Amino acid sequence: MTNHLLSELDLLHCMSEDLQLDISIDAHTIENQIKAKDNAFLIEHKLEKLSQMIRMNWINKNIQHTSTFMRSPLQTPTTYGGTVHDFTYERNIETTSLEDKIQTSNERVSWNNTALAFSSGMATLSTLFNSLLSFYSPSQNNPLSMVCFADYFESKGLLEVIAREHLSITFDHTGKIDFNAFDIIYIEPTKYDWDMNYFDTDQSFERPIEDKKKFTFIIIDSTLSRDNSTRDAILAKCKHQPFTVVLEFSSGLKLHQFGLEFCNFGYLNSYCRKDDAEIIDSNKLRQYIKKVRTLNGSALSFESASVLDAPFIFNEIKTKHYIDRVFEHNVELKKNTRIGGLFKKISTAEKGSPFVVFQIENNDLDDYGYLMGVLENQSKKTGALFYRGSSFGFRHHRYETIIPDNKVRKGLFKIAMGFRKGPSFEFILRFMRELSELNNMRELRTKFPDITPVSFDHLD
Repeated sequence: MTNHLLSELDLLHCMSEDLQLDISIDAHTIENQIKAKDNAFLIEHKLEKLSQMIRMNWINKNIQHTSTFMRSPLQTPTTYGGTVHDFTYERNIETTSLEDKIQTSNERVSWNNTALAFSSGMATLSTLFNSLLSFYSPSQNNPLSMVCFADYFESKGLLEVIAREHLSITFDHTGKIDFNAFDIIYIEPTKYDWDMNYFDTDQSFERPIEDKKKFTFIIIDSTLSRDNSTRDAILAKCKHQPFTVVLEFSSGLKLHQFGLEFCNFGYLNSYCRKDDAEIIDSNKLRQYIKKVRTLNGSALSFESASVLDAPFIFNEIKTKHYIDRVFEHNVELKKNTRIGGLFKKISTAEKGSPFVVFQIENNDLDDYGYLMGVLENQSKKTGALFYRGSSFGFRHHRYETIIPDNKVRKGLFKIAMGFRKGPSFEFILRFMRELSELNNMRELRTKFPDITPVSFDHLD
């Protein structure tokens, strides 16, 4: 336990040094308490408070600095860290230094790669869809077909928004996509559903891609992915296929800000074959999408661009270490919890995921509300840091029920174990194991009778 708490403190100390923030007094006090083996839950609360202090100090310094520039600045805008982000008005901001970081860490042989930053992951996807619809201009003589191995409820909502005549949208549930049959292929390598199925590139590439004279755009949402293996496999399979463009996007809020959740942020990596340079120029494609980004108002704000100047963001070694621990901790939760009792199914992706999906019988919303009430009650009694809330950031531990389709009103319950390992982590492993030994919801309600369940009535 001591080593885990010291590891957390060391990470916060390194981040504060990167941001030139002085936390030495607080850090020294906490270190002494850890070594003296003081109450581990209280120490964990202090570490949480320290991480929030680092977050707020960095955000406030950037707000104070960027607020001195007009939205249509009269002088060259520079971030708090000194990076120039030129713009005549904020909606057409140039975030070249951040995009260079993204591009440099994602370059691949045989492909020209460019990068763009956006105000969120959903803003990235929305801009992509608008760009491709404009590019194709679907009509009776030029129909457009799209297949989706994806289930994230907001992405599906966006697909409903763009639906129109002469655009056919098909949802694939097998992971075996015929790449020759569609113009746009939209993939979540880790599918956001109850089973968290993983996209198998080998199954979808059983047939060679046919030579054709029409573009195929492959969109990959890597938000929940531990690594770039799906993207790299697709790039390898398609490197000899003319008229193929690969567009990988992600929410940069989830796994790239070390749980500090500085700001909403999305990014796009575009890959055009070098052999296709005379057919489609990667820089011209970037300029086109960037134009749509400006028109959509989906670029980063200047304040967000300044906050994202933090040196550890897109540091490959530090980011990999953070992501690896997040995924390992969720695997540990899944392995520790019994399947077949209260929890009829427990899912992570084949290659891991940043949270674990638990299914009780019928996925009934009222039952999930009661389960969440039990977790809240017992966490407070123990003093554990186990929050009810969305799983952004993945620093500490959170639980949440989402409703993928309000018409069906079935819940998807998930726990995100996060980066931190300490007394709260051990409590969750222990308590979830205890709950999994129960056979059904009736036994849960009997064991914990005086519970205020979480209500979902406000969603009606």
